[in-house]
Amino acid sequence: MSLCSQSDIARLEEQYGVCLPEIYKSFLLGSHPNVEKALVGTDMDMRYLPELRDWAQDMLEESGSSFRLASTDFVFLMHQGYQFMYFPCDDSDDPPVFYYMEGQPAPQKKFERFSAWLALCEEEG
Repeated sequence: MSLCSQSDIARLEEQYGVCLPEIYKSFLLGSHPNVEKALVGTDMDMRYLPELRDWAQDMLEESGSSFRLASTDFVFLMHQGYQFMYFPCDDSDDPPVFYYMEGQPAPQKKFERFSAWLALCEEEG
């Protein structure tokens, strides 16, 4: 089962004013049972994607972090309301992935490429 449809992706790009990387669009349109199994309890489908950026920004503010997401940063998942991951939409075909956990001063780069995050999730599933 895919996480989104083509029209869902178009709505997300319009809502956030970004062009999502092709690798992420393919991820959203594909079936990834291993990823979904590895990420039980993680909000990452169309039910949540329109809200994740706002929730992430609220988390940063409530944690007292001075870090703010750039307008081109796309929050693609949140886990249990205390951690999230995002990537910059900056014309990269396979962008780096950043991770933030509640209480930290700022996010940290977790993966050099989205494809590396995806491969790890596929393995763990």
